[in-house]
Amino acid sequence: MTHIVHAHTLGIFIYDEQLNLISDETHTLNDALRIAQEISKEEVPHRIAKLLKAGARLPTEKEREKIMAALATPQNLARLSEINLRITKDQLMQQVQDDTLIIQAIGLIEELHKTANTLTKRAREWVGFFFPEALFSIPDNEGFIKAVSKKSKEELMQELGLSESIGSPAKDNQELIQFLTAINALYEEKEKLEHYLETVMQRSCPNITAVAGAPIGAKLLKEAGSLQKLATTTSTTVQMLGAEKALFRHLKNKRAPPPKHGHIINHPLLAKAKEKGKVARALADKISIAAKMDYFKGEFIGDRLRKELEEKFRS
Repeated sequence: MTHIVHAHTLGIFIYDEQLNLISDETHTLNDALRIAQEISKEEVPHRIAKLLKAGARLPTEKEREKIMAALATPQNLARLSEINLRITKDQLMQQVQDDTLIIQAIGLIEELHKTANTLTKRAREWVGFFFPEALFSIPDNEGFIKAVSKKSKEELMQELGLSESIGSPAKDNQELIQFLTAINALYEEKEKLEHYLETVMQRSCPNITAVAGAPIGAKLLKEAGSLQKLATTTSTTVQMLGAEKALFRHLKNKRAPPPKHGHIINHPLLAKAKEKGKVARALADKISIAAKMDYFKGEFIGDRLRKELEEKFRS
């Protein structure tokens, strides 16, 4: 006798030729979820494949309609609702991938950098009233804040080789120190996030990190929207990611020059290149290859891609 087998989210059901139920395999919720996922991918569940190989067959369209009608009991419908809710929750949980974390991290790093630099401008004005020499001796904003927030005026004067300062005597010194300490905390938090970003990029996008570096790679991911979108876009688009404002400015006003590159302009190879357009095209091409290798879980070839670029444009 040929058996008829039907795979359903509720389980696997075996019937005879008259559609009398022979076997109702009761599955746990996890088993049902596994079968449901296989069905959603249009795959033949493993258990069904074994039965078909043993001589069973799938139901015809009319037989399937009768089976589905028989399964539509209140008890089965309640269990089906429970399974569907579990599948939905699992899918929502799986939405948070490493590239989502990377995009959030690089966005926060950029916001912290912008906020800290804005506050540092105010801090420079304040410090300038009491120690103007420090403004010109320490041009880097982050280095300036680290110096003036952790060292006294006398210590800084000694380090800078100054015997005296033309600044006014310090007033409300405690408030200024608290302000500088708060800004320094923002820079320290940015450093922690940069370390975290490097770790996640090495884990999730090793090829992109090897070719472009973690900061540039993360910015490209942010502009693309996800690793999948970055992997499936053209190298020309990769080259222009981050240059959208300049592109729209060119489209509105043809006198404005068209952009040749976006975030990749900060890459060391481009920084020292004479023919930036040529290097940008080659770099974008390698990043595009690296993104595909990372997304489709290919082998690590980032070092080779980077070496090819360096050899090609060695000055």
